Amino acid sequence: DQDAPPWMQMGGGAALLLSEGRLLMNDNRADDRIGYQTLVGRIEASHRVRLSARVQVYSNFDGRGVIMEISRPGLQVALHLFTDRVDMVERDENGRWRWLATVTADMTSMRDIALEKSSSEEPGGEVVRLLLDDVVRAEAAPHGGSLLEVGRVVVGSLSGPSFGASVWDWIQYDLDGLRAALPVEEPSVGALKAR
Repeated sequence: DQDAPPWMQMGGGAALLLSEGRLLMNDNRADDRIGYQTLVGRIEASHRVRLSARVQVYSNFDGRGVIMEISRPGLQVALHLFTDRVDMVERDENGRWRWLATVTADMTSMRDIALEKSSSEEPGGEVVRLLLDDVVRAEAAPHGGSLLEVGRVVVGSLSGPSFGASVWDWIQYDLDGLRAALPVEEPSVGALKAR
């Protein structure tokens, strides 16, 4: 969609486009961060948002080594992807991650995964859902309270102490019908190497 904002790289860690068109994000140093964000400042409580990907997890130490996140002012929810499970969490007013749900899953092979946030205007208010292979596996009503003042969607490894390695076949979002994928195609090889 031509109205879709671009994906922006976050951090200076290693990202590599593999020969089969998949994106490898390898955070293997304590001070590294590598990720991509988009829709910065575009997500509000009334929006329905779905962040989806096809991903394989090699490692995730300290929780934020492989993440998918949807935020809006006052709410920050994320999936922490491990080799054997997915944790759904939200950031509280003290900046700590609050547990919402855990789903046991083998993430060591490619899996379709999605994090959805419903609209605050829907019956029951905002609800977040974790889907694996298009099946809802967890659902929770977040408490809110995050001090984050801007909306966004994020994928990657974004905590300095955390380590993680993952391969992403595709990544895309849907914001009330506005859709865009993170391009992982041949022309981006030079850009990734330059970074």
